[in-house]
This record gives sequence, C-alpha cells and structure tokens, in this order.
Amino acid sequence: MSDGENITCPQCRSSSKVDSLEPVIVTATQQWDQLLEIAQQFAEIEEKLGPDTSEEEEEEYLRENFIDDSSVDARFVAIAMPL
Repeated sequence: MSDGENITCPQCRSSSKVDSLEPVIVTATQQWDQLLEIAQQFAEIEEKLGPDTSEEEEEEYLRENFIDDSSVDARFVAIAMPL
C-alpha cells in the first residue's frame, strides 16, 4: 500500500489513512490463548443454556448410563461350544 492510501476497518467499517495506523504484532501463542479464552466463554454460555434438542438429551442420557465392558467379569466370559 502506498502512503496516503485509505484502508477500511473490517470491524467498524471506518476509513483511515494507512500512515496513521500503528502495526500490531501478536505472536501465535497470544492468538491461541485468545482463541482458548473465547472457546471457554462459549462453553460456559452453552452449559448455562442446556441441551437444545431431544437428540442431545438422549446422547447425554446414553453417556451417563453407558455400560463399561472393561470390567473383569465382562472380559473373561466363556461359552462352552461342542467341537
């Protein structure tokens, strides 16, 4: 971009001269931390709202009442079959 050129802000849509702007340097770690913070805030909001549909409620019910097949009894059940 050349000096004296105008640029439009993608957020507020106001026009500014390029030479009046300051460069902002944000590291990838800082960007990632900001994304994680937004995701955490979204999860908190979503948790307050609760399940949206009966399908989500059914999935949650299945998760809560899931039978764990990793118990010793379930792993070592043998059935006698004739040869």
